[in-house]
Amino acid sequence: MEEVIIAVDLGGTNVRVAAVNPEGKILHKISFPTDASRGRERVTENILSKIHEFLRRFPEEEFEVIGGGFGIPGAIALDRGIVSQSPNLPGWEGFDIRSRLQGGFRMPIFIENDANAFSLGEGWLGAARGVKDFCCLTLGTGVGGGIVLNGDIWHGTEGKAGEIGHMIIDVDGPPCQCGSRGCLEAFASGSAIRRMAIEAIKGDEKTDLVERCGGELETITSKMVYESARSGDRLSRGIFQKMGMYLGVGLANLVNLLNVELLVIGGRVCEAFDLFIDPARRELEERALGSMGKRVKVERARCGDDAGILGAAYLVKRELERRKR
Repeated sequence: MEEVIIAVDLGGTNVRVAAVNPEGKILHKISFPTDASRGRERVTENILSKIHEFLRRFPEEEFEVIGGGFGIPGAIALDRGIVSQSPNLPGWEGFDIRSRLQGGFRMPIFIENDANAFSLGEGWLGAARGVKDFCCLTLGTGVGGGIVLNGDIWHGTEGKAGEIGHMIIDVDGPPCQCGSRGCLEAFASGSAIRRMAIEAIKGDEKTDLVERCGGELETITSKMVYESARSGDRLSRGIFQKMGMYLGVGLANLVNLLNVELLVIGGRVCEAFDLFIDPARRELEERALGSMGKRVKVERARCGDDAGILGAAYLVKRELERRKR
């Protein structure tokens, strides 16, 4: 009988569900809209329904479902299984999600922050495989992160450690969605790339972005900036250079604080990895203390969109193995 883990990556836009074996092979996966506007009860009810439907593909006489792992956006009080903060899922604060999910299954379930699940996935089968001390950054609409020390996620006192996107890079910098100013997220995210492009155009800098957006600056996206940079647009390439410089400052801060062996960078913005990584590495080497900046490795994530579900599966595998000891 083959063992199977159900892995769930819950996002603000989509939910991804996969069946993963204990060696990390994805046997089947599906994706469907989160529909967060429907409220937390309806969303979780839909997830449970989809998972039960999904499980019909794995008859009990052939497969043993040994557990379920869930990557949840936001800060999770892991000792109680409660969502303490989740900007991408409004109204979920204080939600006892572990009890709600566990009530729908006979199998044991485990929950983790989604960026931490991403980090576990990269540590299991990705760029950080075999590395015990590393940090992961996910560059998307915002900047997420996970800290892995001695092979385990560092959760901190309240389960909120790893908010790498909200380290302060410039005290007088632009406002961040978190309410502070000058966070790494305000310089190295997809939202930051879009903002910097609009600001540069309003400053009368020449760019083909104006043509791409039809003169409607508010319709500019980070993808448009990426495409313009690829076509050789000077302004767009400069934005990725600037973004890389600020990212390098953040990476240097991480290295100075934690002296990790590896930094892994993933997320949709990594499509432009070659456009920003050189200035990021230069800044890291210049600002990190002593030899740390030169010794630390900076790698692009390797698991792609599957990192979150692989990390959720690994969470189950690891916790069940610990229970057997």
